[in-house]
Amino acid sequence: MLRITVGTLFLTTLAQAYTVTHVAGLPGARDVYVQGVNDNGDVVGICDMPNGDWRGFIWQEGVTSDLGSFGGGSTWASDLNNSGQVVGISEDAFGTPQAFLWTRKDGMRRLLGSRDGNRAYGINERGVVVGGVSGEAFVWMNGVTTYLPHNYPLSYGVQANGINELGKIVGTEGRNMSEFWHPVSWHRGQGSILSGGEGYSPRVINNAGQIVGIRWFFHDFAIAVTWLDGLLIHLPRLGGEGSEAGDIDERGQIVGYSLDPDYVSHAVIWRNLEVTDLNTLIPKGSGWYLLDAGGINESGQIAGKGTFDGVRTGYLLTPVNRRP
Repeated sequence: MLRITVGTLFLTTLAQAYTVTHVAGLPGARDVYVQGVNDNGDVVGICDMPNGDWRGFIWQEGVTSDLGSFGGGSTWASDLNNSGQVVGISEDAFGTPQAFLWTRKDGMRRLLGSRDGNRAYGINERGVVVGGVSGEAFVWMNGVTTYLPHNYPLSYGVQANGINELGKIVGTEGRNMSEFWHPVSWHRGQGSILSGGEGYSPRVINNAGQIVGIRWFFHDFAIAVTWLDGLLIHLPRLGGEGSEAGDIDERGQIVGYSLDPDYVSHAVIWRNLEVTDLNTLIPKGSGWYLLDAGGINESGQIAGKGTFDGVRTGYLLTPVNRRP
């Protein structure tokens, strides 16, 4: 566990909308990727370690903690809720990925007893977890695992990525063994196919039913998309061909990254489907450059990855006029 002194940069002009707080990764980490932030300002992410392993971490009130492992090399944190429950994937001693639920009190526990690889990707405030195991999408709650129905007769590689407070779930499903993933959703045990087609991957759904995700192109880049009232929308970019949407709040604000024409990554926010570079909303000369945004909470705080004086690390943005 690493305790750090957090310095906060205060804004001086109306054009600057956020303070910036340093979110440290684990000691020795070569890179940091932030996966989410809850309404308490707790941040989860993963660190690329010098030995090539990945380690999941949680940052709470300036303290960075290693989430641990099941005896294997790597652990990835996927999501967290306001109770501080974290879900993700940890390799066991045989290198097999296992879905986990972590709490400060109890540490890391397995969710599924399967020896096959299984992964947890999302959790809501009730502690309901969704993910994938052996090509099936699952829902886990209070020790009980339920498998979600298929949407295609010959479906292959089904997984659930996100769940909201109403129990609506989004995920992906291959239409057959020769096709890439297709976007799907479930509610009350019933599945449905979202608009889009092959290569679209929904990741997060808010309580209003708006979904964010990506469209993956086969020559190795993605663009950010949203499903709004059932309509699929490709989100605007900063002039480059790549972008991703990482999270959405209840106001419909979406965060992620977008490449510029020179293939430089910028952390961005989409408000009313218009894109803004978050680097334009922090103090000039602060030493920070924001590369990506992985999460947004209901106070408008945004967590992501950036560089501070050229060193890759995590950050937490807090609005100057923070919503209570």
